[in-house]
Amino acid sequence: MAEPSFVPADGPGLIDDRSDPDFPALYRRLTRSAERLEVAATRIRLSGLRLGTRELRGPDRIRVLLMELNAFQLRTELDVLSLDSEGAARLRGLRELLGEGRLEVRALPLGGWAPDFSVFHGPRPEITALIGPHWMERPYPHRGPGWASLHRGEPARTVAARFEELWDEAHRVEGALRRIFARRGGTAAGPDRG
Repeated sequence: MAEPSFVPADGPGLIDDRSDPDFPALYRRLTRSAERLEVAATRIRLSGLRLGTRELRGPDRIRVLLMELNAFQLRTELDVLSLDSEGAARLRGLRELLGEGRLEVRALPLGGWAPDFSVFHGPRPEITALIGPHWMERPYPHRGPGWASLHRGEPARTVAARFEELWDEAHRVEGALRRIFARRGGTAAGPDRG
């Protein structure tokens, strides 16, 4: 797969609230071209997740590390998303990834990091790190400015190594997620490792 040309080859790249492509579009492009995706986020709102089937089929493995995971809020979001066709399609995609074992989720409630970051592995041997607030929805949560940065090379490898350290300390939650999905009218069958 061709390397995205919008990622700087040398040095960091800066993204702000006026960038073209904007943050959600850039994130989708990076996800589509990645062989593996790792995300460390304080929390994830399913309603703000704007990755479609095309993006989610890109990586062979997606690992999500959360500082906060609220079962009540997750159930509520599942109910709301299932009411519209676009949201229901995103939920089906997540269920499939979870059921196939391609989506792994862990929680680290007593740990922490700042800011949120994502690591996009591939095409091999390239690693790209995206560091900063992960604005998935428009309008942005404030009037701006909002900044994030893209890194390659040694800085990206450093971010990837720190993700591994956090991942190793975290607790698996896929089993709980499968049960929540199953209670909300769908199944996420697969290995119950969490």
